Amino acid sequence: MEYLAVFSITALMIIPMLLIFTSQSNNMKLEIINSQIDKIGSEITDAAEEVYYMGYPSKKTIRTNFPEGLTQIEFSGNTLIFYLETPSLTSETIKVARSNITGNLKPYQGLHIISIEATETGSVNITEE
Repeated sequence: MEYLAVFSITALMIIPMLLIFTSQSNNMKLEIINSQIDKIGSEITDAAEEVYYMGYPSKKTIRTNFPEGLTQIEFSGNTLIFYLETPSLTSETIKVARSNITGNLKPYQGLHIISIEATETGSVNITEE
């Protein structure tokens, strides 16, 4: 009977701790993914501005790792939008550049080699190599 009481009390303490640990772990993972996307967006828009101010035919290449959960990357005028979808969250991260940016990036997880190039029309084209 004593063993059963000790086991019950231990289980009552461990189960909530495991639930809290799992919840906090998932929150930290989402924060890390969001900060990675924010950093990638900043790198791309900073490079786009640098190439834009240097003018045609300037070109810059950056290497970056996209995190899991990206579903779409959209270019709209001078805005770069990353769409993130996880089981518990759907969000978008928006980065704004000082120049018009166009391009096409695939949202798969892993290494991306991104080419950022000033065009003759005064915009910046962003593509993968």
